[in-house]
Amino acid sequence: MRHKRPFSTSSCAITAFTSLVLLTGCTSISQQAIQPITTPQVSVTPAQTSLPVESGMIGLPLSTTCTTLVTVDELYKFNPNFALDPSKSPAAGSLAKLATDYKGISCTYVNLSGGDIITVSLAKLDNESFKRLLAQRSASSKPYSGGGVPSGFIGLFSESSSGGTLELLGNGYWLVATAPWAKSPDDVLKLVGPAIAKTGS
Repeated sequence: MRHKRPFSTSSCAITAFTSLVLLTGCTSISQQAIQPITTPQVSVTPAQTSLPVESGMIGLPLSTTCTTLVTVDELYKFNPNFALDPSKSPAAGSLAKLATDYKGISCTYVNLSGGDIITVSLAKLDNESFKRLLAQRSASSKPYSGGGVPSGFIGLFSESSSGGTLELLGNGYWLVATAPWAKSPDDVLKLVGPAIAKTGS
């Protein structure tokens, strides 16, 4: 007596159908996996590196350096612990950075004992540009006319979370002194008063 095959024709048909379904499923997954992925285009705006330099504003080259703007002796009289740090650059968006954009200079002095800093910048503009700058800065800061402001210069002072800023403007020159610890113009005027006086009248 012959033994029957373990699988009937119907079983084979079911197996074939199941395999077809599996193959079809694999094909569908494969096709989905290679579908192109579209990513929305993102426009990147470059970070602002300074306050805006307005059209038509003309800065004039300076022959002054940080060591002539504030001499070693003047710095010592202000505070014997302070020294020039030539490795420092003006912070993006600061008035000091704007001064350098106008062909000026920016100098940072560091207290070697406590780490306190003061940044002093100087720029010179042509006559019309200086008038525009003076009007802009006067609208942003409070006037200061106390002792120590050289004749022919206008003093401005402002405070923010980053400290105090004294500005001296006259004869086309714009000097800015900023210190995190400055609470009044007198805190920095002793240093920058003699500096701006060197520009002449």
